Amino acid sequence: MDEKTQREPKKNRAKTRTISSVIAEISEAGTLDEVKTGVTAFIEFSNANPNLRKQLCRRLAEEIICLSEPYLRPLPGRKKNVVFIPPEIAPVMMILTCVPIMEGEESIYEGLIRFLAKTDEFISPVENIATEEEMNAVLDNAQEKFRLLDIVAPVKPLKIMSLNNSHIERNCECGITDSPTISEAVIFVYHPLDVSVCGRVCIFAHEMGHALHLALTGDVEVIPDGFDDLNKALDITWQTVQQKQDAFADVAAFAMLNSKGLKKYLPHRFSEPLLSRFDNYIANITTAHFN
Repeated sequence: MDEKTQREPKKNRAKTRTISSVIAEISEAGTLDEVKTGVTAFIEFSNANPNLRKQLCRRLAEEIICLSEPYLRPLPGRKKNVVFIPPEIAPVMMILTCVPIMEGEESIYEGLIRFLAKTDEFISPVENIATEEEMNAVLDNAQEKFRLLDIVAPVKPLKIMSLNNSHIERNCECGITDSPTISEAVIFVYHPLDVSVCGRVCIFAHEMGHALHLALTGDVEVIPDGFDDLNKALDITWQTVQQKQDAFADVAAFAMLNSKGLKKYLPHRFSEPLLSRFDNYIANITTAHFN
């Protein structure tokens, strides 16, 4: 065996250790800043070693899928099809929802670049975040009244990710992951920027309203049936689709919060007839979904 051949195994082991350390920077991260540092290292290493990109991306996908295993289904005894992802793992789990990790190394690499840009949208926490207990209360009421979770999460669980950061523009976000192995609704819960108009619980309920909209229509550009008629009856005119999207989410949120234990979270003192209108509208469209 010549000297070059003898050196080759050591060289390969060194590369493997380097790949492992790069992956560990992401998988062992507990904060968004640490994930950002890890993803930056991943991209830099990939750029410096393009011949290792495929191996690197495959290892990352394997690691994140392994980390996600405890959050693929509700805990035993949970009555709702919901998984709460705590702040210490949510930053890493964001990669699973933002990056197409099952679609090849170039898709992963490009997705990580987009994800890295997204991390720049976050800042240190401002207001207090909604608690799991508060969110559970909203979901319990929404499920009891409207079977909301049967619509939003009919198969895959609704994933609720709480991050220890505020977003520069949004208090909360709703999305759908869609890949060969995962298709599910996800709510990203952040520390709100401002709760002077709408509190943290109402913010969460509003985002669940967006999730309901998407589940009912399959396209947020399509306004749910009867919503224009409801606004006409209330003498309200919205000029844009985006205004209607937010107005629908508000109506759904107010209906979800219209119960004895949750009315304190409503942003206004609505009259009972108006709350009944909201309730009836959401009840009608969710009932129609099952018929």
